Amino acid sequence: MSLNRQPGGILKILMVSNCPLALDAARGGVEAATAHLLNGFAKTQARVCVLSFRRGVASEHSVQYSPRIKIRYVPLRPARSTKLALLLNGRAVLQRVRARENPDLVHIQGSGTQLLLLPGLPSATTVITPHAILREEARYQTTPRRMLEKRMSAWLDDFAMRRAKNIVHISDYSRRIIASRRGERWHEALINNAVHADFFTDTVPRHDTNRLLFVGALTRRKNVQALLLAVQSLSQRGKHYQCDIVGDFSDRPYRQEVERLVDNLKLPQVVFHGWQDRSAVRELMAQGSVFVLPSKQETLPVSVAEAMAAGMVTVATGVGGVPEMIAHDESGFICDARTPTSLTEILAALHGAHDRKVQIGERARQVARERYHPLKVAEQTLQFYATVLSGDRNRPDEL
Repeated sequence: MSLNRQPGGILKILMVSNCPLALDAARGGVEAATAHLLNGFAKTQARVCVLSFRRGVASEHSVQYSPRIKIRYVPLRPARSTKLALLLNGRAVLQRVRARENPDLVHIQGSGTQLLLLPGLPSATTVITPHAILREEARYQTTPRRMLEKRMSAWLDDFAMRRAKNIVHISDYSRRIIASRRGERWHEALINNAVHADFFTDTVPRHDTNRLLFVGALTRRKNVQALLLAVQSLSQRGKHYQCDIVGDFSDRPYRQEVERLVDNLKLPQVVFHGWQDRSAVRELMAQGSVFVLPSKQETLPVSVAEAMAAGMVTVATGVGGVPEMIAHDESGFICDARTPTSLTEILAALHGAHDRKVQIGERARQVARERYHPLKVAEQTLQFYATVLSGDRNRPDEL
């Protein structure tokens, strides 16, 4: 195999991912995972060009993230349809950038629609990291149109995964589901999402307070209603929590549903902040003590990893890849998604439990440093790239 290495064996990577124009304003999911991974890559010798197709970008341009990392932003045209834009223009742009950058390897971060860019790329030197289980996510859409769109993306995902040769799994949960799809694999690795180094500070959350934090897209799948109902139930028992909710709604029907619930429950201690940048989220984490994620489905939530890195006590439903992240009553707490009182009872036990929260928070931060530190994840990823480029097929890479 002929490699286009820089002197000294430095890898050149072309990564395709959804990057916001301001990386510190990433809104979870693939955006946050990519921003955090770049933070780790910046401390290595790898040369990385990220190709990001975005709405709201007037013209194609590059931004230098670090001396060896740049991000190439490309407008989505026609903007009304991501699928159509990638089919009509995305592949041509990718091939043009690939010819100019001459990378050793192409790494696509994402699922579904993003995989429309695969045709024309060499299987041997293309890596895919699927970040979502789209068939599961389709179950929690609020309108028939959104459900249909998600199912179409899931079909694309299934089609591509059957042909993918080199895959990075972010959780064992997603690995097991993808393994059920037919297709010959050459290389696979289990590498968790990274967390930006900014979250690994010595700041200790205010465990002497009774303050909850939720960070994420406000969708039916994230199930913020369960948190609101728990806060109301606890208030009735004299266990009062302040609750900060960071994120925003993606569709009107669900927003109206949550707003009606908030009005009916009369919860003045709940504050909706909308999306916030990284520094604002870190400040809220420092002011709070307990992070809550009552989702109905997750693959490997970046927000939980961020909260653990910040030393917060995390209470999350035991769905998807969450149990891989949290050891119950050691580095956080797992509640039962099928039992509404499960979350309430755990939060009731944590109310005023300063010493216990300090102990759990310290253990959570230790686990996060071992698993999600950006430099460690970047080094694991580079090692997987080297294995892929070695041409040694069918090796068990950390699975």
